[in-house]
Amino acid sequence: IREAGIYLRDTRFVTDIRLTLNGQPVEVLDLRRTGDSEAVIHATNATAGESHGEVMPATIALEQRMVLDEAVTLSLTVETFTPDVAPVLLGISISADFDDMFEVRGMPAKKTPELGATRDDSGIAARLSARNANGEEQALSIHTDTPPTELETRIGDGRAVAALAYRLELSRGVPVELVFTLTPEPLGAPVRTVDAVAAAEGFQRALAVESDLPGLEPFIDRCDRDLVLLQTSFPEGSMPAAGIPWYIAPFGRDSLIVALQTMHVYPERAAATLRALAALQGSKRDPFREEEPGKILHEMRYGRMARTGQIPHTPYYGSIDSTLLFVMTFAQSYL
Repeated sequence: IREAGIYLRDTRFVTDIRLTLNGQPVEVLDLRRTGDSEAVIHATNATAGESHGEVMPATIALEQRMVLDEAVTLSLTVETFTPDVAPVLLGISISADFDDMFEVRGMPAKKTPELGATRDDSGIAARLSARNANGEEQALSIHTDTPPTELETRIGDGRAVAALAYRLELSRGVPVELVFTLTPEPLGAPVRTVDAVAAAEGFQRALAVESDLPGLEPFIDRCDRDLVLLQTSFPEGSMPAAGIPWYIAPFGRDSLIVALQTMHVYPERAAATLRALAALQGSKRDPFREEEPGKILHEMRYGRMARTGQIPHTPYYGSIDSTLLFVMTFAQSYL
């Protein structure tokens, strides 16, 4: 999928993660979400290896567990169901193009960064990076506690790539676990766990709904939790983002409507939104960004295209209703 990836601050830090068993792509069996920031994929080997031992198809189980936090933790558990020892070559390739969100959405970039890919002397870590002409650099650090049999870094097809390989001798009933930590290094303020998302599993609802209509209460609960998951920490403060995946950014209209419509239950959400937007309030006249003194932003972006002036979202103030909604929300909060 062209738009797939792991994003932070309008930058795609992970473009692709590919797994192979004995040189062949794995066959995905199922994918399920096990938490608000966790997913599990089950896969198996699709074909026999040609040069790494005769392993029958669908005899290797591979579980991928991914957890999102300040870093991305990817846990792989490999197990065989054959009675004999199974020699397996497990490959994992992680790539990053560091594309701006607007590039991914189809807007051509006038300036592209220089990609880098290096490994450290310990053999258990790699670093993928993108350096702009002005010296700014963003990176993805990849670390594993289990030294791979092979570790290669390269640049190709517009991506920086780290390829790791493990030669495993699997025995039935003895799973092997490998853990990888992917840590984005964005520009600007350090990454912190999104306030509400970090506590989403233990989220205590302040909204109580009782109904004899089957399914209504779980539906309201899911809506409530989805709004919690959209609560995002930006450098200027915490506020509801406008939507996943394109609109994880401060939005005047969208964030204020959420704050306004839920403040009777979650007044702290409205207060935080007002503070974040006030920190970015217009102070001068700028036709390119449609800024005027006192205006509330329409949209704020942190990616490369915004920082290099290719788009006006630093922030962009071209909104007819953000300022009015800000006043309405402030007035309701004050009352």
